[in-house]
Amino acid sequence: MAPLPSTSNLTELPNLSALPDLVIEEILSHLEVPEMVRCRELCSRIRDIVDDSDYLQDNIDYYIEEEVSVYKLRDVLPLELQAEDEAVVLNNAADYMHVLERSNELLEERLNRIFQELQELKTVTLENARRVLGEEGLSNFDYSTERGEPA
Repeated sequence: MAPLPSTSNLTELPNLSALPDLVIEEILSHLEVPEMVRCRELCSRIRDIVDDSDYLQDNIDYYIEEEVSVYKLRDVLPLELQAEDEAVVLNNAADYMHVLERSNELLEERLNRIFQELQELKTVTLENARRVLGEEGLSNFDYSTERGEPA
């Protein structure tokens, strides 16, 4: 292992141009994406390294997808469920989704009961109409006048 250069002679330290691209890429991979993107603006070499690295580009893409999805969730969540912490936002969103799913299930059950009651009411109405009008009178009954439509 090579000895560390003395701090009295900083000119002995290697500059950026002396480092291989893979080493710079490795250093950049340890940065948070916003810092990496800021470093990308330092010089064309770092920009090229970031732009040419599939790994770094995947990190950037993942970060953008996650940030965008959290911002979208913040737009949709009720104010009382919003938070600064992304983990809290995601947890609140998951809880909210469960509440919405359960609400939809209950609504669907209620609509099915209403539809069933409507069908039963239709059956009872037709039975009463048959009893009052008779089968022949029921067949002569003009349904269009009942709906307000012209005969």
